[in-house]
Amino acid sequence: MDLATVPNDYANRAAIVDQVIAGADGLLATQQGQEFGLALADDSFEWGSNSAVLNNQVILGTAYDLTGDAAYADAVVESMDYLLGRNALNMSYITDYGDVTSRNQHSRWFSAQLNPDLPHPPPGSVSGGPNPDVPTWDPTFA
Repeated sequence: MDLATVPNDYANRAAIVDQVIAGADGLLATQQGQEFGLALADDSFEWGSNSAVLNNQVILGTAYDLTGDAAYADAVVESMDYLLGRNALNMSYITDYGDVTSRNQHSRWFSAQLNPDLPHPPPGSVSGGPNPDVPTWDPTFA
C-alpha cells in the first residue's frame, strides 16, 4: 500500500497501483451483492470478521486516494454503516457508539466479565463480529 500511495521511483509502482485498484474493484463487486452493504463475502464471516471488514475498508480508501473516484469512498462509508449497526443484528460493533452497542466482547486485555477488577473494553473498541464457526474453543458456546 505504501508503494502505491507514497511517491517513489520504484519501477513497478504503476503495476502496484493497478493491483490496489483491481482489489478495490473486486470489493465493490462483493459489496454490491451484500444485503447490508459491507465489503465482505458471505463465506468470510469467521472469527474476527470485522477485522476483515476494516482491512477491506483500507483498500477501498486507498483506491479513493489513488483515483479520486467517489465510489470507493462511498463503499467505505457503507461498510462503516454496517459496523455502526446497519446489520442483521441491529447492533453497533463499536463499543459505546449507537443505541444498541457491543459490550463485554472477548479481549485478552479487558475481561471484566471474568474478573471485576479488570476493565471493560473502552469506548471505540471494535467487536470481532459474527462468527458461525462451530466447534469453538469457547466452552459456553459449545
